[in-house]
This record gives sequence, structure tokens and C-alpha cells, in this order.
Amino acid sequence: MKKVIHVLAAGVVLLACAASGPAQVTKESARGTADLRVGSLWEHGNTLSELNYTRFSIGARISPYLGQSRVTHRLSVQFAVDYVPVSTTDYFDPILNSKAQISEHLVVLNPGLGFDVLQRPQADITLRYGGAVFGNLTLLELPSLYGGWEDVCDLSAFSGACPSRWNFLGNAGVSVRYFPTKHHSFYFGADHTRYAGRKNQLVGTFGGYF
Repeated sequence: MKKVIHVLAAGVVLLACAASGPAQVTKESARGTADLRVGSLWEHGNTLSELNYTRFSIGARISPYLGQSRVTHRLSVQFAVDYVPVSTTDYFDPILNSKAQISEHLVVLNPGLGFDVLQRPQADITLRYGGAVFGNLTLLELPSLYGGWEDVCDLSAFSGACPSRWNFLGNAGVSVRYFPTKHHSFYFGADHTRYAGRKNQLVGTFGGYF
């Protein structure tokens, strides 16, 4: 999970860079948007009211525009990464004669192409279509000499205990961004993504132009 943390940290740094000169960045001159996202991922059954599961998600997204013309400044190449904790189980391993912890994590890599159907001084609406790579990762941890747990998946002896499964799903979504003031680059909003396979994701966003 260290790589996921590094990616999310990069998103924080990106937002900090976007904040370095908010007075100089306008919608007309902006090269793109970047935001942090917190919400939930869920899967429904045969009907929308039948939920199979709902899980917390946190991530970041960067969306550079394709250009500065009237059309290309509405088109954006979007890339988001989200982390979803799935489960954690503590148990005693008789072979190792030690306590152990096994956890399951979901990483969602989500590229797509967006188009701003609405651009107003204090509001944007973007439609998006693309695909997502879902990585279901298993992590095995043993007690550390310094307390807590230590990841042992990098050790060859435990490589078979840390399987990963990858899947690709098409998706479409819509995001809304609201700017509290007309001449400020920061915004907050919401983003909904509908994945193939009855999965949905709804997140709140906070970010800015860069």
C-alpha cells in the first residue's frame, strides 16, 4: 500500500502547487484541474435498492485540458486513482507459530476523457467516459520487532500468500464543481461514476485550477 500512499501524497502536492497563485489563474488561462476525492464505492444487486456492499474510498484526480481554444479548453484527459480498504482479519498461523494479519485492498486506476458541458464563473459540469482498472490486492503482515505489523509480501517466502487480481471495467460519469467566489481558483463539488458490473462511486471533491 506504500505506492498508493505515495500517489495520494502526490495529489496533495499537486493541489498545493495549484494554490501557489490563485489570483493569477483564471478559467480562461487554466491548464487543467486537480482535486482530492472522498466518498464511497458500492455495488447493487438486480435492483438499485439491493446493495451488495458499500465501502469507503479516498483518492485524487488530475484533469489537464487539451488546449486553449473554445473546444479544446472544454476537453480534458482525466486520470484518477482511488484507494478502497476492503477487509482486515487477524489470526494465528500454526505453521509460522505466530499471529498474522491478512488484509484486502482495492486500488482503482481510472483514466477517461471529459467534456465540460457547462462553464460558468462559479460552476462547471463535466461529462466523462473511460475505463477503470480494478486491482484487488492481498497484504500479509506479521508482528514487527518494533511493535505493530510489518508487510512481508516482498519476501520470496511469502509471495504466494499475497495474490492480486486485476479487472477492467468501462465507465461513465458526471462531475459538478462549485466556486465559492468568481475570482478564486479553488472549488468543491461532487462526482458520480457508473461502472460496468453494477458498481457505482460517489465522492465529494475539493481542488482547484492550475
